[in-house]
This record gives sequence, structure tokens and C-alpha cells, in this order.
Amino acid sequence: MKLTRNRGLPPIANIESFIKVVELGSVSAAADELALTQSAVSRHVIDLERFLNKTLLTRGTTGLGVTTEAKDLAAKLSMLLGDMNSVLYGVESGTSGRTVRISAPPIFCIHLLGKHCHHIQTLFEANIEITSRIGTPDLLADGIDIALVNTPIPPPHYTTELLLATEYFPYISAGLLGARSPDDPSLFRAEALIDQLSLKDAWSVFFREKALGRPPGLRTTFSIIDASLSAVLYGQGIAFLPEFAVEDYVKEGRMVRLGATSFASARSRYYLLMANTFADDARAKRFSEWVRTVLPSLDKNNRKRLSEAGSCLYHPTA
Repeated sequence: MKLTRNRGLPPIANIESFIKVVELGSVSAAADELALTQSAVSRHVIDLERFLNKTLLTRGTTGLGVTTEAKDLAAKLSMLLGDMNSVLYGVESGTSGRTVRISAPPIFCIHLLGKHCHHIQTLFEANIEITSRIGTPDLLADGIDIALVNTPIPPPHYTTELLLATEYFPYISAGLLGARSPDDPSLFRAEALIDQLSLKDAWSVFFREKALGRPPGLRTTFSIIDASLSAVLYGQGIAFLPEFAVEDYVKEGRMVRLGATSFASARSRYYLLMANTFADDARAKRFSEWVRTVLPSLDKNNRKRLSEAGSCLYHPTA
């Protein structure tokens, strides 16, 4: 197949075959997926390697090997093809703009972005791709425009905004609470306590400040908040959870907040990261403003409300 070197790009068919071979780890599987012959797919990949003057896949008696460089290249090319499809679809459908990629922790994807995806699409006037991710992504390498991340210190090489320092309250399922009062402090000794990695020593601080002695040593710890939330819903115990994630369950009568004392930690700071090339986009600013309206942050007004309704226990160290 003739390469289109006069345009500085290889044929799209070569790129598509290469991406599928890397994704599926097999020429035959890629051929089935693309409805092509194995020889055609092999030729596409070889032509791409010749175009780049680089071996991307290793072939031997043990089968096909995919280099780390090939995986990285396939991921980036896949995103570029996705953007191209979005542009072409936009022309066909009358919409504009490329796909905007947003990364967020699972709790935000499920309880915030998933609930408002149509509104987010309107804010960006574009197709939206939302990725659930724990930790801080590499925006450039992963092709992400905006990321919501939970980190004590934000990375310095992105445009960064402090979004909120989340306040967590202890919640229990309505079934496990039964007829007992949610203000009864003995609940914290009678029921299992569920830990969250991002809220290190929360129960120790809570028990000390509430003069309850030492918390039980045998507990279950989850690495993501949604797992703790699920455990509470299934009546497995009490956990500190953010209000925005449980408000629907509280309204439905499935979960109950125990008292008015909240907990905050330096580990519970959420930042909005924006790729520097996207930070000046007016749509990114609209998104930032919208997020702030739907997420309660620990600003002066919130602290005043807490001082009137109860208290907030701060764990100052990460």
C-alpha cells in the first residue's frame, strides 16, 4: 500500500490495524474485529513500522510481543482517532468541538458527573468522555483536559484550583439503626466501624474528641469511598462519608447521619487540574464555576454553619 508521505501521515487503515493489534494482542483477533484478513492487518502494521522506521511489535515463536512504546503510541493514536471521529460527527450532526476528556475519582463519576452529564455536555458544547481514575493522571500523556483529584499537594505543572476540603459525617443504614436515636453515642461502640484510607485515624480523633475512649481495633478499611458507602448501605456498619455522595440515600430514607460532628483531613482536599492548553478556554471556566455550585466546600459560611449545628474535627496532618 502506498504511504501518503506527501501529507506527512500514514493511511488511517494502518493506524486502526495497529491500535487493534495492540489492544487485542493478536493479529487474528484484530482481523476479526476489523473484518479484514490477517494478511491485510499484518501488512498495515508493517507499513506503519516502515513509515516510522521503528519496530513496534516483536514477532517470534512464542507469539506477538508488544513493546511499551507501542502501547503508549497506540493509546495516543486511539485518542486522536476519537477526536477525529468527534469532529466528523460534529459536522454531520451540526454540533461543534472535539471530545472533552474529564478524569475523576469513582465517587465523583458516580455521584456528581454521572448525575449531571447532560448539563456538563451543555457547558462544553461538545462530546464528553469521563474516565474513573484513582490518583493523579498525567494530563498530557493520557490526553485529559480536566481532572478532579484527591491529593494533599497538587502537581505544579498544571493549572490548579483548590476545589474543596470535604467534610465527612458518620452515616448508618436506616435498617441497622432501627428504632435507636441517631444522637445516641453508644451506637459507635455497638456497631462496626468502617475505615477509609483517605481518612487516616478519623475514628481515633472522633472517639477522643467525643470522650468515647479508644475505638475498637478490629475494623474493615476500604481504599475508595464508594466501597465504604456500599458497606453502609448493606448494613455492615458506620462510616464517614461526604454529604454530596449520600444525599439521595438520605432523602430516600435509606441512610441516616449520626449527629452533627464532621471530620476533615489534609488528605481530603480535592483539586481541579486543567491542561495548560485548556485552562484559558471559557468552557473550562464555566465548568469550574459549576462544580463549585454543586460541591459544598469548607469556606467561612460552611464553618459558621457547622459551629451553629455541631462541630468539625480537623485532622491537620496528611
